[in-house]
Amino acid sequence: MNKLVNFFKTDPSYKQEVSRYKPADGVLAVMVFIVLMLFYYLMGLLQAKANIYLGVPVNLLFIALCAFLVLIRKNGLTSLGFKKKNAGKSALTGLVLGVLLILGNAFIRLSGGQTFAPVDVIISKFFYFLVVIALMEEVVFRGYIQSRLFGLLRHNAVATGVAGILFTLMHIPYQMGAAGQDLVTFCQNNWWWFITLFIWHLVFTYLFRRFNSILAPTIFHALMDWSNILFV
Repeated sequence: MNKLVNFFKTDPSYKQEVSRYKPADGVLAVMVFIVLMLFYYLMGLLQAKANIYLGVPVNLLFIALCAFLVLIRKNGLTSLGFKKKNAGKSALTGLVLGVLLILGNAFIRLSGGQTFAPVDVIISKFFYFLVVIALMEEVVFRGYIQSRLFGLLRHNAVATGVAGILFTLMHIPYQMGAAGQDLVTFCQNNWWWFITLFIWHLVFTYLFRRFNSILAPTIFHALMDWSNILFV
């Protein structure tokens, strides 16, 4: 029982870090979110009208932006979760959970008559989901935005909930623009997806805080998304 309780504890260093953030850090986090929403909406429109996808450069840009901001604020890259402490445990946890999810997904897909996707697609998509999607979202939201929100919102549940709402909203502009739908129509058609995104935010948040490391949520996030393209 004690081992189970300990597994769900937040690493003390995470609490110490977020307690040091100031209102200015929180304001910067909100500004990053607003700029991200604008970029994603324009990216979605470009995808819909010209079939040009800029997800790779845009997402890499925001990783670089968060790294730049933490260095300017003298927080260090470790404040984004790039730490040696607990790195092994964090990576192993993300890997084990991701593999279990893939095995479950494989059982369902293969039992349903699907087959494995081409090897070249599987390999190329892995690096895409690992760096462009998972690393970007974990760095920007769990590593940067959510932790800096504590500069404005000192209550843990409130900061986590607000960050979850922002994480969910982040997925709307690009998808809405690419689909060519207005906000009301898009929300009506995807309300169930929003609930799923919020739940996954809580999972990724737990994995980040458990070891105060970016590795577990990034690896698990990547394997989760990757598992969806392994079968056709």
